Amino acid sequence: MTDDALKYFHRVQDYRTVFGSPEGQRVLADMRKAYDATFNPNPYESSFRQGMRQVVRDITRLIELANDPEFREETVSDFFGNTAEDYTEENTHG
Repeated sequence: MTDDALKYFHRVQDYRTVFGSPEGQRVLADMRKAYDATFNPNPYESSFRQGMRQVVRDITRLIELANDPEFREETVSDFFGNTAEDYTEENTHG
């Protein structure tokens, strides 16, 4: 496993820890409520809201990944391949 893969694994676990707490669950619920609706007649406002909604979706995706019993430190490469490019910051946020 590469250092980047290990960093990614720990980052995913951090999201579960933070948003798995009762406080984190309340914050995430608040974010879902606040950023659920994306439509606005102003296209710039719609784009902004879509971006905020995507942040919530990314957080949710990382929590789901951390909760997957198959996602373990020793199997992180099985989830994302074996190349260092798979673990770069640009590729782990989308």
